[in-house]
Amino acid sequence: MSLLPASPLVGGLLLVLFVYYTFNVIFRKGAEIPTPELRKKAVESKRGKAAFLAAAAFLGAIGVVLSAHFLVDSTVDVAVTLGVPASLVSATIVAVGTSLPELVLDLQAILKGETGLALGDIIGSNFTNITLILGVTLSLSPINIDIKVFSDLATFSILANIILWYLLLRGRFGRAEGLCLLSLYALFLASILGLLTFG
Repeated sequence: MSLLPASPLVGGLLLVLFVYYTFNVIFRKGAEIPTPELRKKAVESKRGKAAFLAAAAFLGAIGVVLSAHFLVDSTVDVAVTLGVPASLVSATIVAVGTSLPELVLDLQAILKGETGLALGDIIGSNFTNITLILGVTLSLSPINIDIKVFSDLATFSILANIILWYLLLRGRFGRAEGLCLLSLYALFLASILGLLTFG
């Protein structure tokens, strides 16, 4: 069968994995705990911005809900118009669109010399999507997955993570490594669009 069930049990396991990872990073990796002086300074510096931050957070939450509803409907409409699975549209157009804010953040971090922040965001956001986001989704709404639709996506994701792990072990990133990852993404797009077949 091409349809495989994804149950709340799987979602629960993913959430447990996320909690374990978060606990491990915060409490077992020697995370720097801010001193009382630094905490006091941070509170004082943001006290005057509390109302603005609260309002921005509230408006942002409303914007996320409205944009998510619009995004889902638009994705389905585009998929129907093009005659392709919605999962294909979400793996390309939607994925790129939702990743653009991260791209801007990571570029700014790298330009300021904060490479750890950029890499942490890239790796952490992917892990969070797979564990927390997917875990909550499966826990609330069990689904059946057509493995054929996601086979290319899963294959290239595994390959990308293997390459990323190798690059992390080397401890060096440059233009050549960037071009390698971009080439892999181009192959992924060609594969899911049917322009490239394997076997």
